[in-house]
Amino acid sequence: MKMAWSETTQRGWSIGNSQILLEFENKTGGLALASLCRLSSETSRAPFEWALRGSPAGPLVLVEGAKEPVRPEDAGFVFESGQAGTSTDGAAELVVVWRNQTSRAVLSLSIRCFPDTAALEWTGALENRGSVPLPLVLGLWPLGLVLGQQPKNLRVLSADPKGRHGFYDAGPLVGTRSFDNWLVLDDATSKESLLVGGELGNGILKFGADTAVEGGGLTLRAGTNFPEMKEGKAQAFQVMPGQTAQLPLQFLALAEGGADYVGNEAFRYLRRYVMLEPVEGTPLAACCVWLTDPDVEELLESELAFAKRIGFDVFYHDAGWYEGSSLVPGMNDWALGAGSYEEHHQKFPNGLARFSEKVRATGMKFGLWVDPGNVDRARVLSGEIPEAWLAKRGGKNLECHHPSLSVMTQLCLGNPDVVAWVIKNVAGIVERYGLDWIKWDPSGTVTHACDRADHGHGTQGGSWAAWEGRLEILSALLAKYPDLIGFECDPSLRYCRTNPGPRTLLPGGYQNEFMTGPMVGPYVWGSMATVRTTDASEIREITGGWCTASTLDYSIRQHLKNGIAFGNINGQFSQLLSRAPSGYIEAFKRNLHHFKDYRHLLLQNVWHPELADSGDWQALLYTSEDLSEAVLFAFRHRGGKPTNSVKLAQFPKNRKYVLSSLNERPGRERIVSGSELASKGLEFELPNAWLAKGDGFPGSDYDSQLEFGSDILLLRQVAGEIHA
Repeated sequence: MKMAWSETTQRGWSIGNSQILLEFENKTGGLALASLCRLSSETSRAPFEWALRGSPAGPLVLVEGAKEPVRPEDAGFVFESGQAGTSTDGAAELVVVWRNQTSRAVLSLSIRCFPDTAALEWTGALENRGSVPLPLVLGLWPLGLVLGQQPKNLRVLSADPKGRHGFYDAGPLVGTRSFDNWLVLDDATSKESLLVGGELGNGILKFGADTAVEGGGLTLRAGTNFPEMKEGKAQAFQVMPGQTAQLPLQFLALAEGGADYVGNEAFRYLRRYVMLEPVEGTPLAACCVWLTDPDVEELLESELAFAKRIGFDVFYHDAGWYEGSSLVPGMNDWALGAGSYEEHHQKFPNGLARFSEKVRATGMKFGLWVDPGNVDRARVLSGEIPEAWLAKRGGKNLECHHPSLSVMTQLCLGNPDVVAWVIKNVAGIVERYGLDWIKWDPSGTVTHACDRADHGHGTQGGSWAAWEGRLEILSALLAKYPDLIGFECDPSLRYCRTNPGPRTLLPGGYQNEFMTGPMVGPYVWGSMATVRTTDASEIREITGGWCTASTLDYSIRQHLKNGIAFGNINGQFSQLLSRAPSGYIEAFKRNLHHFKDYRHLLLQNVWHPELADSGDWQALLYTSEDLSEAVLFAFRHRGGKPTNSVKLAQFPKNRKYVLSSLNERPGRERIVSGSELASKGLEFELPNAWLAKGDGFPGSDYDSQLEFGSDILLLRQVAGEIHA
């Protein structure tokens, strides 16, 4: 493994490894950018230079009363020092410090570089060494650079607003642009690309990246800050005496090639040095069940046997398992009783621990739902939950009101007493009920912007304190239970195994999609789920009459590009997967069987191959890092032509692969070469004729199902090479 390094130079400082280099100059009154580029070898720079040399660099600060963020030197800070060295986890590190003599605030920027990845990591801290609260800092952007490229030569890409996977064209770089997701700058002339990303903020803070065309270059900044307040004072870094606010992680990656290449470079860095190690078998397929019936244990045992037959890996109970929860069937009131960490004995007469044993005896993992930040208001009124723990704004409790739910009151996760209580109780249910899986779902949260002054966070620091409190909880639980997994609805790159980052950008193995879809949720008589909850529910054939195996495969495969949790969203028995028509269940089981053959690839490199005809078709490719295995998804959507083709240039030309289509029966595999994949490519005709027509004689309502289809291709390297 080639090591990373950080060093002091005659002009300033540099940090990098054999693939990437960042250089700063120590200029009077501040930090200047000298170079940002890829390295083609340990001693040779790639010909393309990203930096505008001599431009100001470093973090940006937005202070109260200012309209725009500025460099620390323009916000009352004085540049003090830079120190090259090694961080506690062995990464090369450059720490740069600014000090405000008036407020005694210390702002530090930490840039780290790890071996074998063309990526750099930005973090930092704002420390109060004074005796009074710091003046309000409304925003901090650790990553601030000026690029020397002409905007007309750059293409900017970010997450697709329609929810499709991958980076999509975000329009021209003119004036000032703001993005609420990771972005890529692609220079087509040099065939180089740059990615900027960071922590999304746990549903409390908000990631943002801005570009501004000004002067001789393109200003680029990234940080995770506070969402805009609809009312009241803005949230801020309100650092109290003796406290330090740690800045969320931001990062930058470089690559030769377009968005997929730099995306995979960033994922490689995140996999190796930031995100948690996957547990065996991930991405896992989970069966999520919750009911408000009094005889739930008996009903759950039937569902458990069904889940085992289907092939699920996890069986977990969503809301309503706790003491005081609703006993009215199918009424959706999961808020009643919230805040208890004891099982409901009428629902589980033999005890939840006993039911957990039954789940694990099947070979499946067991899990429970929690919403630690919200409690049934009745528990507050009874005095069980102390008033001192409540999140307030303007003296009023933050509460959630919903037509089908009991009123919930929010706890302040910035209160150390609440944090300790949550850690104790969640650890308690992990121990008592043998949990492998936790679904943390803050469904009742209103806002985290508590303005109480008696929680230790100041009247405008509630959101920041809540973010730190949540990370403290996750960190403590994972330190104690390192194999704990689950479905985290609000992501953290460091502390979530599923959903740690942007759902449409990270490889699908890091996702866990909650699926309620067709013929199960919105289309059951009496269901409360009248709003479409899945893309597949757009398929009218599934909900309106007779449909083919091909139609069902098309629907289900769109969800099996990533991990899934199949659940009854409103706690209704009629929405359970077991209540679906037998043909749908059979198709789901068939596709889940195949899913287990390729799901390990969903944690690795992800590509978006260009189809010969891109109109209403979609292709998604996952490959192992060594390119010995791959899975290719192909979808023809309505409006697409019946045939298409795709060329795959990622594979070494002299390797041989066995290619199998999941539309074909076993025994019809064929051998292809990497050269053939790149030159001739793969051809598709969708839908598969036999899966669409079968052996029967369908009526005219069948015709529309010939307008769309899907296939999944598996590629595995075989011994031997092809020689020219």
